Amino acid sequence: MDFLLYLLQRMWAWLASNGLTIIALLILIVLIPRIRRFIIAVATANLVDGEEESKGRRALIGAVVYIAEIIAYFVVIIALLNSFGVSLTAAAIPATVISAAVGFGAQGLIGDFLGGVFIIAEKQYGIGDWVEFHTPSGTVQGDVVSVTLRATTIRTLNGEEVVIPNSEARMCVNYSSRWSRAVIEVPVPMTAGGSVRDLEERTMAAARRGVAADGVREHVLSDIRIQSSTKLNPPSAIGQPWTVSMRLLVDCEPGNQWLVERAVRSEIIDTWWDDYGERASEAPLKAAGFP
Repeated sequence: MDFLLYLLQRMWAWLASNGLTIIALLILIVLIPRIRRFIIAVATANLVDGEEESKGRRALIGAVVYIAEIIAYFVVIIALLNSFGVSLTAAAIPATVISAAVGFGAQGLIGDFLGGVFIIAEKQYGIGDWVEFHTPSGTVQGDVVSVTLRATTIRTLNGEEVVIPNSEARMCVNYSSRWSRAVIEVPVPMTAGGSVRDLEERTMAAARRGVAADGVREHVLSDIRIQSSTKLNPPSAIGQPWTVSMRLLVDCEPGNQWLVERAVRSEIIDTWWDDYGERASEAPLKAAGFP
């Protein structure tokens, strides 16, 4: 009984001197991720989505908070060891050996961190950009939802989240940086006009209607341009006409090139609707002498 009482007294004395500190440190470990999310939310609350400067600031804030989180974990772990009575001086040599082993085995992780530093410092892309990565595992593209020092997270068109280590993001195509260019190349039936000039004028008229449509014109940054007769296409089947390819170019706000392309392509299809359909199939037959 005396031994049990002595043991309880020693445990109570240890809890009174170190226990509360240990409990507080354990609670702090649980709270660190929540504190990180709160700081990021407060720091990015006034940033405007879509602006180039905001994209870079979001990535920089995330990286700084990420580093602060790692430092906080390190400090808390050191404090926990000290509270348990572990001599930090005696643990220095084993820690050095362990650090060397971890560093040798974590070369990829170090490469990820270095890649993240360059991505953020050079502002290669930011949160909200539509990017395409060419990695050793394949090609993937999507909307950037998170950038940290270790990895970049994107959401694909189908809604999947893909995490790409920064060391593998060696080649990245950014479709949303500063400005974008809508490129529309359509084959125009040669039976639809009397000359190439006539085809150009009707195609340009349709393209101008497309970029002037509601919900489109506010995203357009330049006049639409045409590159005529980029390719002469033979009929793909009997009864189909020869076509000439027309390429249309227009600069627009970043990330809106697909919206502009759809609008212009729809207007061009409406313009040449009859020539793509029944009229296109009848003209070669009539030219061959069939009724």
